[in-house]
Amino acid sequence: MRNSPVSELRTEEEQLELIRNWWKENGKSLILGVAVAAAAVVGWKAWQHHQQTYYGNASALYQGLVQGVEAAQGGKASNEQLATYEHVSEQLKKDYADTSYSRFAALLLGKVYADAGQLDKAQSQLQWVHDQESTTDIGELAELRLARVLFADKKGAEALGMLQDHGGLYAPERAELRGDILSQQGKAAEARQAYQEAQALYQEAGRQSPVLAMKLDDLAVAKGA
Repeated sequence: MRNSPVSELRTEEEQLELIRNWWKENGKSLILGVAVAAAAVVGWKAWQHHQQTYYGNASALYQGLVQGVEAAQGGKASNEQLATYEHVSEQLKKDYADTSYSRFAALLLGKVYADAGQLDKAQSQLQWVHDQESTTDIGELAELRLARVLFADKKGAEALGMLQDHGGLYAPERAELRGDILSQQGKAAEARQAYQEAQALYQEAGRQSPVLAMKLDDLAVAKGA
């Protein structure tokens, strides 16, 4: 049997009353939930925009540094150019210290200073990278370059102390540099051992050093002399 129009109307009124009561109890929470969700979406988009801008600015600074250094290749950088490079690197350290761009800039500047013969400044840049990234491949590369700069600065003993760890991505280069330092110190047997270790590590890594065999030959000649 169908309900009468009056019954249907009463049912609709009861449903409306239920809706009104539910809204009184839950409406504020619902509005708040929608507002929070909307704010979260807006906040996420703002954060994404900030991150894109942040890393974009860091990338632009680093690319400008790279282009400046590349433009000066073939000639020694002037003091004015070096000052500009350092300014960019310091800005990256200050404003974008948590990005890889700051590390790469300091690595590059360390090389530029080493090429310019300013070994103390090269050491400072490379030491900063190592301090920030001591357990990463970037930190290992910085340490290797720092040891090379120390060796060039006649601080072989200090450089040798940094090369005792035999593992890592740059293990072959570390072993070869140990051989260079030991050879310069007149420790031929230890140098040969380091070179042989480097040779094995290069082969294991599928790489090679263009002058390592010559260094071993030179030690053999010196021994036979």
